[in-house]
Amino acid sequence: MKQIVFIELLLAIFLISGLPLFADPSSSQETSEAAAHVVVNEPRYEFGTVVEGTVVKKEYIIENKGNATLSILNVKTTCGCTTADYSKQIAPGEKGNVTINGNTRGYAGKSFSKTITVFTSDPKQKEIKLYVSGDVDAFASIEPDRIMLKGAPGEVIESKVTITPLKKYPFTITGSSIRLPDKKISYDLEKIKNQYILSVKNLVQEKGRYRGSINLLTDSTIKPEIIIYVSGIIEDKN
Repeated sequence: MKQIVFIELLLAIFLISGLPLFADPSSSQETSEAAAHVVVNEPRYEFGTVVEGTVVKKEYIIENKGNATLSILNVKTTCGCTTADYSKQIAPGEKGNVTINGNTRGYAGKSFSKTITVFTSDPKQKEIKLYVSGDVDAFASIEPDRIMLKGAPGEVIESKVTITPLKKYPFTITGSSIRLPDKKISYDLEKIKNQYILSVKNLVQEKGRYRGSINLLTDSTIKPEIIIYVSGIIEDKN
């Protein structure tokens, strides 16, 4: 009898307080906050061996396995030779990308190794690292690899570049063009035995600066064009 009275009293207390008689199992579980979760299955890319001047392109797949939109806030590379395009936002369960372009000019005979830092809205991975690496072959021996014409107005200012094909990548220069404002320079290309000699002369007689290139066409499918950059600085001597 006492047990029945106790149960009735307990029921009365729950009815007056408004508390549920039986707890909902789901209510005992903490509701997790919505958050993005970034996943990159293949963060490293090794491209093997390329010829110097090749632009290496790689698309990294970025997946959002969270329950909130993933924002890619910024992407930074370790040098100006590598640029990046990327998806700004990736919905839950969807995929986006970070695409990098690495210019191997100047890396002949060296390894090309770059790190890309991706800044995200994932609270647990605010930064992720992507990597690209490989070896770079020289297509030809070019000495020097660019021309600087520097001197005072009225002086004879000229320079020469020696271009020697390598056995691994034989080629013949079949033509040339200039990408500079008119009448800034003159140039001549001569073949002597197994080398090409590019002679360049400044034509500007007043103070000023200019920049451009001489583009040499080749019969090689590997590298159909060799670009020799030309800069001119014409100024009075101090």
